[in-house]
Amino acid sequence: MHKNIDFTYDIEFKYLIKSINTRKYLIVIISELLNMSYEYVKNKIKVVDSEIITERIKEKGKISDCIILIDKFIIIIEMNRSYYENYRELKLRYVTSTYNNCFRKGEKYEPKKIILVNINRFKNIENISEYKLQENYENLYTDAIKIYEISLVEIYKKWYDKFTISKLEKYLLYLYLTSIEGEKIIKKLIKGDEILMETEKERKRLEENEEFIWDFDPEYERRLEENMKLEYATKIGMEKGLKKEKINNAKSMKEHGLSIDLISSITGLSKKEISKM
Repeated sequence: MHKNIDFTYDIEFKYLIKSINTRKYLIVIISELLNMSYEYVKNKIKVVDSEIITERIKEKGKISDCIILIDKFIIIIEMNRSYYENYRELKLRYVTSTYNNCFRKGEKYEPKKIILVNINRFKNIENISEYKLQENYENLYTDAIKIYEISLVEIYKKWYDKFTISKLEKYLLYLYLTSIEGEKIIKKLIKGDEILMETEKERKRLEENEEFIWDFDPEYERRLEENMKLEYATKIGMEKGLKKEKINNAKSMKEHGLSIDLISSITGLSKKEISKM
């Protein structure tokens, strides 16, 4: 079987960042992102199955592309091929859930920092940008969580226009070139870089290996996106329904003369909300 291995697709990307054969590639990405030495990351890095962390998250279907442990850092890497409504809010919900659930009951508490790296194939996001959580999240998340948005399209434009790109951008650009360009252009990018050349050699080996069968469905990405949209809509609908029920109960309690403090304690609504009813 012959297949073009495109590292911006979910299954191929998971292989790239989880395989021992391409581990050097991942180490460079992490070392450049965290501004740590290659050797330090090499000695400390631990790539884990996402279930090790996400098994404590109640929401189903939130399996990350890759979770990496280095000292007190928990690094989540996601490849996103398309933008969808409420994209950022879904990512925020996921990463805050991961943070809240990465401590087991009874374990000794040690502060952890979570870094979510969104590698995006779609447009309209700056080259490599970092953003903080929305104001409605508690302040404790500000220092504990970093989120990076990386646009492969913008990196490609920068390189195509002959602007100088960093080492991190070069390694990320390689992903994009496996999706849109031929072998000649890829060779131009990776020339002289031993790790990228090794990674490309592994990609070509996979393409020619008849025993290497990808469980890949062309409709996979579309179905994944639709499922995420449906899950989000369902969750928001349930939250709105629960809120409405709390408000109705609070109004009834208030009419029967219960104190605002008691109503707040029972319903979970704020005293300010109850006072305005």
